[in-house]
Formats: sequence, structure tokens, C-alpha cells
Amino acid sequence: MNNSANTENASRDDIQSGKGIQLMVDSFYGNARQDELLGPIFERAISDWQHHLPTMYQFWERLLFGHSDYAGNPFSKH
Repeated sequence: MNNSANTENASRDDIQSGKGIQLMVDSFYGNARQDELLGPIFERAISDWQHHLPTMYQFWERLLFGHSDYAGNPFSKH
């Protein structure tokens, strides 16, 4: 995955669908994980990326569109 290209595309278009949310979330975490300072923090905090990313897709879908299966509490996690 080319994170710089994904970030560029995500910043040009409004998020209007689940695909846009996935692009935003994947770009953010892809860049954060590669960052010299943030990468190790994210790697320690998130052990199961295959579970975490779909949860974030649902969180943002709920926040932006008002619908999804997300029922978590992000404030208790952070």
C-alpha cells in the first residue's frame, strides 16, 4: 500500500462512503505505524490490527453517517 498516495487522495475528496472511511483509516494508521516516533507507540498499544481496523471503520461510519454496528466506548480505551 502506498500511504502517501492514499493520504493525498483522502485529503482531496469528502468522505461519502464506507470506502472513503477505509481509505482515511488505513492512511492514518499506515502513516502512524511508519512514523519514527508514533510507530512504536501504536505497535505496543494495538496487538491485533485485523480486529482493530474494522472496529475503526465502524466507529467512523457511526460518527459520520449515523449508522453501523459499532457499540464501543472509545473514551474508556484512551
